[in-house]
Amino acid sequence: MAQLEREILQLNFEGDIVDTTKSLERNKFLLRNLLEERAQEMLVRARFLTFNSMDAPTSFFFDLEKKAVEKKILGCLKLPEGRRITDGHGIISYALSFYEDLYSAEPCDEEMAGLLLQDLPQFSEGDKSMLDKLLTFEELSAAVQEMSSGKAPGLDGLNAEFYKHFWPVIGRDLFSVFMESLNRGTLPTSLRRAVVTLLPKKGDLEDIRCWRPEKAFDRVDHGFLFKCLEAFGFGPQGCGLSGILYAIAIEPLLVALRSKLGGISTVCPSTSELITAKLSAYADDVTVVIRSAQDVMNMR
Repeated sequence: MAQLEREILQLNFEGDIVDTTKSLERNKFLLRNLLEERAQEMLVRARFLTFNSMDAPTSFFFDLEKKAVEKKILGCLKLPEGRRITDGHGIISYALSFYEDLYSAEPCDEEMAGLLLQDLPQFSEGDKSMLDKLLTFEELSAAVQEMSSGKAPGLDGLNAEFYKHFWPVIGRDLFSVFMESLNRGTLPTSLRRAVVTLLPKKGDLEDIRCWRPEKAFDRVDHGFLFKCLEAFGFGPQGCGLSGILYAIAIEPLLVALRSKLGGISTVCPSTSELITAKLSAYADDVTVVIRSAQDVMNMR
C-alpha cells in the first residue's frame, strides 16, 4: 500500500501524459481496493455488522477498530481494599491471581453426587449405537454450513465465512485431520490453543469481576460430568459440545426436582393431552413451578 501511494505521488508530478494518466488511474484503483479490503477487515474486528458497502474509506471506519480495542484495555484495576493499580505488571499479576482462583477446582460432594446419579433414564442400545457412530463427511459439511457468521476468528485468523466459502477446496483435508485426531485421541496442537478475551460488562470496569468471561460450564466439576455421562449411558464426548455437556451435567438435578414437585397441570388445546409443568431450565437458570407448600417441603 505504501508503495502504491509513493507511485501515485510520483505520477502526479510527471504531468498529463497518456501513459502516465493510465498508470495513475490504475494505481488509484488498486489503492482503493486495498483500502476497502483493509476497511472490511477492521469492520469485522470492530463488529460493525450493519455495514454493506462504502463509497470511500474514511477515518471514521478505521477508527471503529481502534475504539473497539480501547474498550477492552484494562488501564486500571481496583483491589478489594480500594487501592488502585495502574502499572502493567501489577494489573497482570492481580488478574492472574484472580482467574487462577476463579477457575480452581472446588471439592465435589461425592455422597450427594451419588444420590443425584441414582435411577437416571438411560439410552437404549440402538440410541447408543447411533450416537457412537463415526463422523461422516456429510455431518462435518452440515456443521460447517450451520456455523454462525460474523464471529471473531481463532488465532489463525480464519473465520466461519472462510470455511464456508472454501469448503469445496479444504473440506476433505479437514475431514482427514479430524478422523486422524479421533484415531489418536487428541487434536493437533494448533487446534488446542485459544485466546480468552475479557469483555467489559456492566458496572465499575475498575472492578475485575466486571470483566469475568466465566460461563456456567466453566464451573462444572469434570469428575461429576464424566460420571453423568456414564450414568446416562453416553460414550466419551469432546469439549466442543460444552453447551450440550452442561445440559447433561445439570439434568440429574432436574430429574431430582421433577420427582419432588407436583407442578401445575393444564390441557393442551391442540392435542387435548394433560400437560404438567414442573420447571423451566435454560443453561444455569432454573425456575421451579410451586403448587403448594408441600412442594417446598419436598425440595428440602
